[in-house]
Amino acid sequence: MKPLLAALALLLPLYAPALGGAFLSDDWGFVLNNPWVRDPTPAHLLAILHPWSEATEYAANWAPVHLLTHALQWRLFGEDVRGYHVTNVVLHALVSVQLVALYR
Repeated sequence: MKPLLAALALLLPLYAPALGGAFLSDDWGFVLNNPWVRDPTPAHLLAILHPWSEATEYAANWAPVHLLTHALQWRLFGEDVRGYHVTNVVLHALVSVQLVALYR
């Protein structure tokens, strides 16, 4: 438990700057201007899952987990970028913990 707490104490200052800032680059296409993400109706969610749908063409790739995650985040946070950043930091932290467990 102590190594995990030490790792968190070291990593928290490294991840802290990620909590600020604005939407960047492809966030506009994947989140802010994406009608399938911004209006996650059952039909839109099914379109996200289908590899040859308009939702896939709009995003220019088939990444259903990615787009479903953005749809959930949109429902939870709307245009508040901090929620997206916190989600990313938490996911990165979980992956880091899994890597430590894997290589132990």
